Amino acid sequence: MILGKNVTLNGSKIIFKGNNSNIYINESKRNYKLIIHICSNSLLYIGKNCYFNDFNNSKAIFFVYEHQNIIIGDDCLFSYNVTLRNSDSHLIYDIDTSLRLNKSKSIVIGDHVWVGPNTFILKGTIVGSGAIIGANSVVSGKKIKSNTIWAGNPARQIRTNVLWRSKNSNNFTDFDSLEFARFNNDKGFGIFKQDEENTLLRSLDCITVETLLKKNKNRFSL
Repeated sequence: MILGKNVTLNGSKIIFKGNNSNIYINESKRNYKLIIHICSNSLLYIGKNCYFNDFNNSKAIFFVYEHQNIIIGDDCLFSYNVTLRNSDSHLIYDIDTSLRLNKSKSIVIGDHVWVGPNTFILKGTIVGSGAIIGANSVVSGKKIKSNTIWAGNPARQIRTNVLWRSKNSNNFTDFDSLEFARFNNDKGFGIFKQDEENTLLRSLDCITVETLLKKNKNRFSL
């Protein structure tokens, strides 16, 4: 396990099972409360300056199994009671062919993704940078495009062409609400486009910690 600059794990529980599993948590000024179960030949990567809400002492839960990975980009916001799981744990077979139906698959969450409370993100899910996943959603095996909103169980796309800011509006006055009613976005903040040859989502099998550390705005665009 490698912890970047200023990372603090507070009340966390981390269990390594087997060999050659790796956890890399990049630099952040936040205190993280996490529960992590990781098995052989798997990688959990959490990018820079992510946030995991610990409301009511909740912890983000990660199950990283069967030589598959969970990768999270930079500047992501996770609300409370969020679980990411890349395996079903138990085996399901087709009766006629005797072949296994539920192989484990990696999960990739891009940069600047907002995940609402009580959400499950399951195997094979790929979330493009700038996306939003609403509260109480269950997302399994979906490819979620950048700058879209998905919600529900099972999750479905409910809006496109959005961006989001981490500014908290809970305590806004009337003046604040008026001030932030419109966003002056002349610099393209929070907008991601798959327009670069080295976008990581085009070559998931080649993702390594070294490639993840190379910052590129559109690296996880979809």
